[in-house]
Amino acid sequence: MIRTSLFLFLLFLITEGNAQAFRLATYRYDTNNRIANLEPLANHIEKTIGIPVEIHSYQSVPEFITALQMGEVDLGFINTFGYLLLSASEKKHPMWAPVTWVVPKGTRDVYKTSFIARTNSTIDWTKLKDKSAEIRLALVAPGSTSGNLVPRLLLNNRTLSNPEQEFKSLQYAGTHKAAVEAVVNASADLAAMGQDAFQVFLQENPGFKSELREIVVSPEIPLGPALVNTRLPVALQEKLVACLLIVHQNNPQVIEQLRAGWTEARKATHFEKINPNHYQQLLEAFGPSEAVSGILLQFAQ
Repeated sequence: MIRTSLFLFLLFLITEGNAQAFRLATYRYDTNNRIANLEPLANHIEKTIGIPVEIHSYQSVPEFITALQMGEVDLGFINTFGYLLLSASEKKHPMWAPVTWVVPKGTRDVYKTSFIARTNSTIDWTKLKDKSAEIRLALVAPGSTSGNLVPRLLLNNRTLSNPEQEFKSLQYAGTHKAAVEAVVNASADLAAMGQDAFQVFLQENPGFKSELREIVVSPEIPLGPALVNTRLPVALQEKLVACLLIVHQNNPQVIEQLRAGWTEARKATHFEKINPNHYQQLLEAFGPSEAVSGILLQFAQ
């Protein structure tokens, strides 16, 4: 039965008038559409599974989520927040999350959020609510995990559940680096971004090491999953999962290029299977479930 299903799917792909390549997709970050990062994987799938592959890059996480809901993607790579938003939405979708990145045990500072301010600022994280109405806040982008979801979860723990209303202003800088620069150029008093971006900024601009400080740093954030379309024949789904689980052994270049496209995955070594409750640990680490649900519903499509 499995062989028959796979045969029929491959026959469908090559039948005249019905030809449709396998759709591998992700979303753009800043100027990188990540197509080049997916090309080695696309080539690997074509050679090992024997199906033609097309690569698609969507302009944003919300646009990518819409495509996933519409079944336009067969294998997709999404960030943690995007997956949580996809799961929280009332709109049905055909995707499931079989695998995610693996980071070696004991590895530190893999994927965290940093809140930063000027060193001479009087901002105190423990008393943030008392002064929030005087503070201009900068986040990264609506679909960012370390630059929007986690900052909001951390703020919620300071009883700031509605930053749009409780801060003097809230802006989305667009990128993690731009969020750091918002504090540097004084267009924001407080900003949140991926910790790695803050560290890179200081490495590239050592003169600011004494002028900027971290207000608070989040716990480690679970990396996002690879999503597979359940409408594919079961045999093909199984082949895709198996391919991802051993690709670090069979074709290390695939892993290297994927990591190059996702800063948060820079220390990951391979993929591993996950269960449906894998991301529950993220939600439990940042406060009451109802608060987390409220944030997800605010951004879910």
